[in-house]
Amino acid sequence: MRVVDPDTGEPVPYGERGQVVMNHVSRAMLIPNNLERDTALRLPGAPGFGGDAVADIRPVPTFAGTAVVEGVY
Repeated sequence: MRVVDPDTGEPVPYGERGQVVMNHVSRAMLIPNNLERDTALRLPGAPGFGGDAVADIRPVPTFAGTAVVEGVY
């Protein structure tokens, strides 16, 4: 997981809010650099693990120009 500035794709400083980017690697699936519909505060990851930790997760107000509506899938 990474937390980036959605305009530049660069990581935001620790303690700042940005958009969440997830990477999933397993036997069944490879999803690299998936830009999520969430923002979060970027925190340092746990020692020995790659990526960021996140806090205060919220949905983005719009995604690809469309208003984000939360609901049950």
